[in-house]
Amino acid sequence: MAQHDYVIDNASGATVRADINSALSAIQTLNSGTSEPSSTAAGMLWLDTTGGAPYALKVRDAGNNHWLTLASVTDPGSDGNIETSATIKGTIDSSADLTNANFPFATQSQVFGQQTTGTITASTTALTVASSSGISNGDFVVGEGITPGTTVSSGAGTTSLTLSANANATLSSDPVMFYSATKLLSPGLVGGMLCRAWVNFNGTGTVAIRASANVSSVTDNEAGNYTINFTTAMPDANYAISGNSQYANNVGQSFMEGPSDASTTSCRVYNKTNNNVRLDSTFISVQVFR
Repeated sequence: MAQHDYVIDNASGATVRADINSALSAIQTLNSGTSEPSSTAAGMLWLDTTGGAPYALKVRDAGNNHWLTLASVTDPGSDGNIETSATIKGTIDSSADLTNANFPFATQSQVFGQQTTGTITASTTALTVASSSGISNGDFVVGEGITPGTTVSSGAGTTSLTLSANANATLSSDPVMFYSATKLLSPGLVGGMLCRAWVNFNGTGTVAIRASANVSSVTDNEAGNYTINFTTAMPDANYAISGNSQYANNVGQSFMEGPSDASTTSCRVYNKTNNNVRLDSTFISVQVFR
């Protein structure tokens, strides 16, 4: 690690050679040090080692006024690989050939995540898990009372983890899931697990959709009989449908029956009471998976 002002002073041969070697050493080590180089220039690189690893790799801006952080660099782990993280902004040409691009796509097992059980006290970050297998620092944590976006701050490789945020509930050997935060999802891996369409609607009177995705309209055929029309057609009619509804007009319990007449463009669902009477309901939701 070295820095230099990049000015070679007039001196005797041996002194000049030493000065040149010092300048080359600074270049070789990216001007690394705990303070910025005394002499800066636009485009200059500096490995800021303040506070130890992770180090900050910085570049001098075009106006030679500020340092811009390019990446965070961590010492090699047990696998010998240097870990880096960076925020990169730019545009990929739509015509670019990315066939050989080495993107970190998630594996099938990483898509499903690592499941175990965990114990944590509300308003704390100390999570004890039954198994540490497959859990890495930075992974997203999903579980009852775990705030969305919470990650593993430290403790990977052990059963005692520290989370990035306090738990909202106390867990006692309850299910928790861990998902990699550094992998990309491939449509080929998740395509068969996606909700292709869903709708939340009022089925009484004139049908009114509250919210939906890939549903263009709902047709009211008769009492408790509805056709869900898709905006974009399904690849085939071999999809799965789930749904639920509220009590209908306070007459018994209402629930979804069906579907029937399933096609690539629509399907029919029914709502009825536990007395097998079809009737409208104020709250009906339908989800389609393929």
